[in-house]
Amino acid sequence: MNGLATQSPEEGIPGSSRERVSSERGLAMAKDILFEPLQFKNLAVKNRVFRSNLSGRFDNYDGSGNQARINWEVKFARGGVGAIISSFVPVQIQGRILPNYATIDRDDGIPFWRELGKRLHKQDKSPYVPLFQRGI
Repeated sequence: MNGLATQSPEEGIPGSSRERVSSERGLAMAKDILFEPLQFKNLAVKNRVFRSNLSGRFDNYDGSGNQARINWEVKFARGGVGAIISSFVPVQIQGRILPNYATIDRDDGIPFWRELGKRLHKQDKSPYVPLFQRGI
């Protein structure tokens, strides 16, 4: 090999079959139902791509939330998904499976969840919080 990049005869030629296929795929993706709005009874989502948190364990041991969780959720909200599904949220500290998950078991945790919602709404996303309680 002489170290020079080689190019197939069709690459880069406007109107070539490779360019047409690429263009047709792009058009199909643009019309894909995944990228169309989704309307529920009381909720509209801008597209059908939902993202869930896969056990980040960013929060504090005592069940309070922190800035690391907010940063993580906002990072994905900026990526174009239609909605953010948070990791499971225990309704009692005794009901969590693992530590380092923010709970919603006491009123002093409400400001954290309010701030998370506010930050996601700035990205035009709605947060969904799956409430959770394991058997005790």
